[in-house]
Amino acid sequence: MSAEPWKPILKLKNRKFVDYGKFAAAEYTRNYAPSNQYLEFKSVTQGGTRQVGSRFEVWLEIRATDRGDGGSVGLWRMNLYEEEGVKFFTNGRKLPDDYD
Repeated sequence: MSAEPWKPILKLKNRKFVDYGKFAAAEYTRNYAPSNQYLEFKSVTQGGTRQVGSRFEVWLEIRATDRGDGGSVGLWRMNLYEEEGVKFFTNGRKLPDDYD
């Protein structure tokens, strides 16, 4: 199965991508974050999509507030995919504060 090339997300405020961002922040908080970390989604700052067979893969850079860290705002790289209408979170990480 060959993958299409990544395509940039051009409409960052599109409801579909905002929903992906909210889903990723919630899944990261629920399943991967330390017990004192809670991400509150703010916005999608960039991202990309590609089709791999029946799987729609998405990477997003989101701005989120870490409510467990005194409300600090940072950028997060989130990876997920959707297959047959079901979203799956694969991983996420905080980007360095000096990331541009």
